[in-house]
Amino acid sequence: MQSVGNVVSVNPARREVRIALDPGWEQALEHRKWLDLDAAGELFRCRVASVRSAGPRLIVGLSAGVARDTVARMKGAAVLLEETARRVEGAYVLTELLGMTVVDRQEGLVGTVKDAYPGRAHSVLEIEGTDGRLVLAPLVEELVVEVDVSARRLVVDDLARFAVEQ
Repeated sequence: MQSVGNVVSVNPARREVRIALDPGWEQALEHRKWLDLDAAGELFRCRVASVRSAGPRLIVGLSAGVARDTVARMKGAAVLLEETARRVEGAYVLTELLGMTVVDRQEGLVGTVKDAYPGRAHSVLEIEGTDGRLVLAPLVEELVVEVDVSARRLVVDDLARFAVEQ
């Protein structure tokens, strides 16, 4: 995990943290379901309820399962994200895939990347299909043909061969 910003203030009553992200990471929390923080060695993993912009900062609302006294201890915590995922053709940060359009080789719309989970063997993508169903798919070269970060497009081969429905 790498630090991409920090918590500058907290509102325990609302279970909210105000975050300043490092340059280049402004979109990193946009589609996240979980927030990982390190407050002087105390690690927190919290479910994200909402994310909204407040000028140059983000206000992240945490789920009701996060105790208010826990939120109070988060001030100054480092915001952590997974390390860079790599492919033969180039490199990208795993969070850059969030929100990307997923198409098949024939340019048919498959869906959208909703989340990405790092793993030891390979990362896993959560894809919301055009029918609204969620599937999990491995981020492996046998499935992912192309990742075009600038076009926000991910081309896959035979998704049905790899996907697991949630």
